[in-house]
Amino acid sequence: MTIFISTVQNLDSTSKWNLNVGVGTIVSTALVNSAGAPLGWLVTGATSAGAGNARHDSTVTIDLTKDFKLSYDLTYTFEGRSTLGDQTGYGIIGMTVLNNGGGTIFADGKISDAVSFDTAVALNTSNPKEALVNLANGSFAPSATNVVSASVSYTFEKHNTTLYTFRNTTFVGCSAIGSAGWTPSPGLIALRAGMGGAGWTNTSTTGIFGAHVVKAQITNITLTTTQELTSQILIASATNISGDVLRYTIRRDAALGDESLSIGRATIVLDNFGGSLSPASNTAFTINKSIQITATLGSSLYTLFNGKTEKFTINPALDDRTIIIEASDRMQTLKDVKLDMPVFTDINVGSAYINVLSASGVGSSNLYSVDAMSDTISGIWFSDTNPDKALAELGKTGRTLALVKGDNKIYIKNRYFDFNQTVAGSYINNFLSLDYTLDGDEVINYAKVSGVPRKVTTDIRTVAWITEGYTIQASSAISFTLNYVDPDTQESDTPATNVNCIAYTSNTNSNGTGTNRTAQTSAQITAYALTAVASVFNGSSDVIYLTDFRLHGKSLQKQPEISAISENASSQNTWGKREETIETDFISNPLYAQDYAGYMTLVYKDPQADINIEIKNQYPDVLSIDLGDNIRVQEDNAKINDIYVVKSWEHTANFENGEERTLSLELIRSSKQNWLILDHATKGKLDDVNVLGW
Repeated sequence: MTIFISTVQNLDSTSKWNLNVGVGTIVSTALVNSAGAPLGWLVTGATSAGAGNARHDSTVTIDLTKDFKLSYDLTYTFEGRSTLGDQTGYGIIGMTVLNNGGGTIFADGKISDAVSFDTAVALNTSNPKEALVNLANGSFAPSATNVVSASVSYTFEKHNTTLYTFRNTTFVGCSAIGSAGWTPSPGLIALRAGMGGAGWTNTSTTGIFGAHVVKAQITNITLTTTQELTSQILIASATNISGDVLRYTIRRDAALGDESLSIGRATIVLDNFGGSLSPASNTAFTINKSIQITATLGSSLYTLFNGKTEKFTINPALDDRTIIIEASDRMQTLKDVKLDMPVFTDINVGSAYINVLSASGVGSSNLYSVDAMSDTISGIWFSDTNPDKALAELGKTGRTLALVKGDNKIYIKNRYFDFNQTVAGSYINNFLSLDYTLDGDEVINYAKVSGVPRKVTTDIRTVAWITEGYTIQASSAISFTLNYVDPDTQESDTPATNVNCIAYTSNTNSNGTGTNRTAQTSAQITAYALTAVASVFNGSSDVIYLTDFRLHGKSLQKQPEISAISENASSQNTWGKREETIETDFISNPLYAQDYAGYMTLVYKDPQADINIEIKNQYPDVLSIDLGDNIRVQEDNAKINDIYVVKSWEHTANFENGEERTLSLELIRSSKQNWLILDHATKGKLDDVNVLGW
């Protein structure tokens, strides 16, 4: 299924497009030029013509053979000074677009075709695309200061290989635009904002003249292009059903901290009027078949879902002959898995995640991605536990974020997942819907982190034994399970490690007398965290009795309980006491537990707004945004302007009337705290602004 769409990309990011040269000392240099030739850009800190321009480059891929439009709003301030009496000065700012070969395609911020500045150049004031500001206009008094500020909006368009609203001239102070002709070609372009000032004199009088940009801000940057959009749904890697699709919905949720990672699901509705898609007549339409949903926009492929079919529902009614396919992602395959893992001691948290995923059957590294983590766990084990529960237990140790993306890969993000301020998309007053709810449900001003950690013993001890004898027939074997016991406290279900030493005795009589058959007896064990399964073989021709059987290993013995509490009195006075308790035996460091509790009452001491947004047919964002991404949301009426992390994601595509795509996102606020960052120029000092992280 292929259509052509106009793709609008919002490239705005205020932090990227603030350009600030500063208000420092204007250039002091003798401008002696009897010919009145241009001297280039002179800006703060520059000592010669052409130096000191500021710029920001941002790249985006477009197909320049198709129509496009680039628009943005520009606010700028220029300042000029002169000690030469009445002089004329100009400042220039704008945006250029470069092709992937480095040459300029077109540029804003141009003057007229004139390249000589020994006389004042008349500005085309009716064309705001010429961001050329006459600062002085012959009215500067010696040592005076003139400041010019303005706000303008620009729009550039190209239709059918003809570039309108531009002409190729020299961009003062920057590289030349190049030849007058322009041949569109696909490639990578760069949006470049340059700023500076030009200064010159009409006489040979020695003096000072300077013009420079004090500051500028480019906002509301949008690029509209025409691109080809192709949708595809494959079953069993071969059967393409995209031509029969009426609509589909895909839903995924991330798990924060001790939340369980849920199953991602896709529901696809197909037109089955002729019955050709019914499972009885189509062998591809059955359960447990691979299914992949993708979309290709231009040259970019987006995998929206990858999983297995699990249910087919047929509606044979004449007015609605459809078939509904329900599919699930990797978490469904882990639903019925039970983990019985050995004990790991002094293990890195990231390594613990990898061990759990490997034991769950997600053994290949291309099926998961685990962030680097610096914390360790003194002792960890899982017995008869589902993988999602094990992941949630690990999540308690450090507020990690677990998620499955469209590629069906499991991602584990460390607790700094929301510190990254790089945004995958910006949405400014442009939503299908926005829901904002502020209440005190998520306020935490009393946090307690507690648990009973365990520590492995240094010596080998007896950790399990039989309490009654076993009978073994001649040339036969038996199996039995032993539960580990703390050798000091006799506490049952005590984890143990290094369980590999077996001591046993067998005789022909049940009371231990008769002929000793230990030499003809063999034993082996399979050790788990809390138990071991033993198999004992009688190699003799006699019936024997196993009168003694012991396992040796190292116990994980309970240590004193850890209990760390943090309170925020001002928050309690305002919102009442709001408690949160985190109980985990996998934290053994009291200082770490205290930092954990302190972090909770620092970050969640105030109400957290629940923000849900929907965007419709905003490409490529409806295809590219996924769980865990940072996005900027700005809504002027609600006074929202912040960075958020995508925690829940739902994509809906409807093909019944053309093609419409809606993306629904549930968001959590990205971290805004001023954390101490070692060796950082401004954040490297611990004071009343920067605080210790955790």
